[in-house]
Amino acid sequence: ELDSTQASIMPNVSARFEHRDGDLYNKDYDRRNDQNIGYVAFTLTTNAGLSSMSEIQAAKIKTKELEYRQKAMEKELIDGLLSDYNSYEMANSRISIVKESIVSAQNVLESYTRLFLVGKRQWLDLVNTSRELTQYKIELSNLQTTKSILAYKLALKNGQIDLLNGNIK
Repeated sequence: ELDSTQASIMPNVSARFEHRDGDLYNKDYDRRNDQNIGYVAFTLTTNAGLSSMSEIQAAKIKTKELEYRQKAMEKELIDGLLSDYNSYEMANSRISIVKESIVSAQNVLESYTRLFLVGKRQWLDLVNTSRELTQYKIELSNLQTTKSILAYKLALKNGQIDLLNGNIK
């Protein structure tokens, strides 16, 4: 669009060359009347005067706008990719911590169960410990689901997913 707008204010030059054998108007062919003729045409269309200059500036601005929009979209995609990767790594590291918490909560529940049976703990202690263990298991399940979703998002964004069967390469 910019090239087209700039070309509209430039003059057009055209050239035409002819070679004639003989005389066009004489019935007898006369080789002495061979002619070589050249034409040069110079045309300029100003349209609405200098408004073409402002159209050129508008086209340049539009070109810059498109370049900046492209850069912004690239940055947005990179930021999204990095955000997904960081979330994936956080979920991955959090999974190991929650697994350790589950083992610890399970040991506490077993201990409280034994202490309850001998009368050293109350029923409410067992319920609270069981609730804590269940919350850790729910958190682990949520983290594993989040990790799977993020793995697929990252694979899709990086082109590392088989679109036919959905497997990560």
